[in-house]
Amino acid sequence: MAEQKRVEAVVLMTRYSELLKLSCDDLKDQLKAWRLKLGVGASFAVTQANRTAYVLQVQALLAAEYGKAANDLEQGDAGTDGRGVLRKRNKDKPPGAAGRKRKARSDVVEYDGYEWAADEEFDLDAIVDKQVADGERIFANLGKVSKGILVYRLVFKGFPPDMEWWEPRSEVGKAALEEFEAALSREAAEKEAEESAEAELKQMETELCWVSDGESDADNDL
Repeated sequence: MAEQKRVEAVVLMTRYSELLKLSCDDLKDQLKAWRLKLGVGASFAVTQANRTAYVLQVQALLAAEYGKAANDLEQGDAGTDGRGVLRKRNKDKPPGAAGRKRKARSDVVEYDGYEWAADEEFDLDAIVDKQVADGERIFANLGKVSKGILVYRLVFKGFPPDMEWWEPRSEVGKAALEEFEAALSREAAEKEAEESAEAELKQMETELCWVSDGESDADNDL
């Protein structure tokens, strides 16, 4: 297919800093190319068609491939605005359950080099992945999750996607879930439309070949 060949030819970025210079269209191509390479299908979806959303999604894919090595930005730089403006990455804006107060056994929660008050609230930046637990896989902060449970990977404002944090569906805000699922549906519809257009084009090319071959045979009979 023409579109797949075009995407396959895209030069893949491998570090967060390389995304700073890219336009939204370039980031969309990176997203398509990395999804094709990793075979992640539609589990990653852009919920808002803006630069920040695209950067977060591509960063998440780079983190999935290279881990923390993908993040070569300066401390405090989220890399989402294209200008390298620093954003806080400390206990002033810690992660926790999406839009909820999160309880812990003590007053302070520590995770992946960050710490925050157990009852602190925070803002969800994006949902970047959705998985059905198989009962064996370890989902970072959640550990092993019972088979069949839906879990979502979340990115929080001011924190990089390489800080892996998952929550079960019950802990993710309804509005964020609806937006994410709607984005998945849109992308599935767009992919179906692209495949349909490619199939129609291929059919037209085949029919033209038949017509051309038929005319050549007729000329030879004269």
